[in-house]
Amino acid sequence: MRLLKIMPIDFKLSASSLKRCISREIKKTPKVNSEAIQRAVTSFSGSVTEFIHVHNFLYSWMSVMLVTFVEAYMEENLELIARKNPTLLKNADPVSLDVIFESDSLEDLKAELRQQWAKRTLRGGPEKWLKRIQEMGARGYEKDCCLRMQHLWDTRNLIVHAQGVINKGYHKKYSNQKLKVGDRVHVAGNLFSWWLDGLKVFLEPTDQFFFRYAAGAAEAES
Repeated sequence: MRLLKIMPIDFKLSASSLKRCISREIKKTPKVNSEAIQRAVTSFSGSVTEFIHVHNFLYSWMSVMLVTFVEAYMEENLELIARKNPTLLKNADPVSLDVIFESDSLEDLKAELRQQWAKRTLRGGPEKWLKRIQEMGARGYEKDCCLRMQHLWDTRNLIVHAQGVINKGYHKKYSNQKLKVGDRVHVAGNLFSWWLDGLKVFLEPTDQFFFRYAAGAAEAES
């Protein structure tokens, strides 16, 4: 696909070509070849558009991967602390008879229960599960941490489930942005960096929470 072949060097070459064309034609005054300049401008404009399109494509799917990685990290650590403290599973969903009968051992059944509990804890996105882990004792989050993460999750959902097209719910929730219903969400480098900064201030205290929780449970067992 041409979309995936374009690289930043294409953008630079097109810009250099436009600069050379303009410099060359200016020297021909008053016999400037406006058509040559127009062709160079059109070429440069096309490169800019395609360059932006590719970067939006890449950043969009990088955001999808970012959400997947964070959810996998959270699920793994939640399962770990549930292993350390089985009383957390009192809020787990009931296990179906099919799962019970298909389990090869009691340990497999416990593992399935921990996994279901972890997935249930992560339902609803960061706005919901950040509160749940704070109730477990997580602390130290900056005020806009949840906002940044939820914006990432909501944008990811648009990309995956709505081809990136902004719907009424997204528009209403983030109405401070210059967005219209029906527009495609644009993921640029500055937005991606804003998300990453939000994840950084989330992951540092969360790491500390999981470590302390596991360490505390280990001490209680000894």
